[in-house]
Amino acid sequence: MLKLPVLLLLLCYKSESGKTTKKAPWPRQVTPKLRIHHAQDAETAAYPFIAMLITIPEPKTSFLRQCTSSIITKNYALTAAHCLTIRSAPPLYVWHGSHAVSPLETGSYTAVTEYFPHPTSRGPLAEGPSFRTFLNDVGLVRFNDVTLPRYGILSAVDYLTMIGLPVKYVGGGRTSKPDDDQKRALQVGEGAILSCPSEFKKTSSIIICVVPKCVSSLSPVAQGDSGGPLLENGKIIGVVATSISHNSSNVCTPVSPYLDWIYSILNSI
Repeated sequence: MLKLPVLLLLLCYKSESGKTTKKAPWPRQVTPKLRIHHAQDAETAAYPFIAMLITIPEPKTSFLRQCTSSIITKNYALTAAHCLTIRSAPPLYVWHGSHAVSPLETGSYTAVTEYFPHPTSRGPLAEGPSFRTFLNDVGLVRFNDVTLPRYGILSAVDYLTMIGLPVKYVGGGRTSKPDDDQKRALQVGEGAILSCPSEFKKTSSIIICVVPKCVSSLSPVAQGDSGGPLLENGKIIGVVATSISHNSSNVCTPVSPYLDWIYSILNSI
């Protein structure tokens, strides 16, 4: 297996033809700043199971993106536990289908009826100018039936065996153009799993850290991307918990340690 520094160099400097080049094919983006650094707009058909958690303030003439989620059955979506603390505000809705057209126009949204943050989730446990850390940051929301062509699939592979693997992460959070944020496509980024910084392991040892392709000073994910899926070979291995903007990496909560809890909720109906 390639050592991690070598793998990251290959991620950053391989051209589409697979030949190594001196110039990275992902130039630094300055304007506009993407939701996910070095990401591309995601086609709805490629990720039909990814949904936004939104609020719709009265008189219901507008909406606000809050977090990202993955619909894993017709009644449940997986997200980050800290996204569910906003349930004391206007109620959450699950917005599925195209995210480039207002859900108030398409009607492709449904109200969240129950919230299931992990019972031992806590946070932020540590906070700085560029990061927040959470404990057991995974949760579920329940809603009435949503029929999709494909639902998200959870991976049972132990996350501790995944160091160095290439992954994708998808989100629909904020950009530097807030007047345009509410109706923009989801974005998908690529990266690799690496060992987490020691300061994060002090507060939670059950985390995955991901470095995007061609790291820079820009933050890889933004507010609203929380809860989005971390994908390996098309399956969900984690959910985005936060970003560390000072070293441009994402902190994700792995799925595998929480599968028993997740399935206990799914089978509780």
